[in-house]
Amino acid sequence: MESDLELKLDETMNIPDVKGVICTDQTGLCIGSRGNVSQSLAGPIAALCDEPNKQWPSQDSPVIVLETSGNKSGNKSTLMVKLTDNICTGILKEERN
Repeated sequence: MESDLELKLDETMNIPDVKGVICTDQTGLCIGSRGNVSQSLAGPIAALCDEPNKQWPSQDSPVIVLETSGNKSGNKSTLMVKLTDNICTGILKEERN
């Protein structure tokens, strides 16, 4: 399984505008990451994945999107988080103006 995860992390980093990707288990343990994303985000990302399941337990896990209005260079950052097969994935994208 670990090699499959490593392959998926590498594939995700090849998507345009992706700056980082992190995968955690549901307890917040970082099980893999690539790019410009801090492993210290593992716990908060796992918490974001868990919250919708408390509110809507009978529904599929949604994609949670957090956006910034822009950084100092005017670029917008987006963090997308989703729980799939007990793995929480966070993808950090930065869109250039």
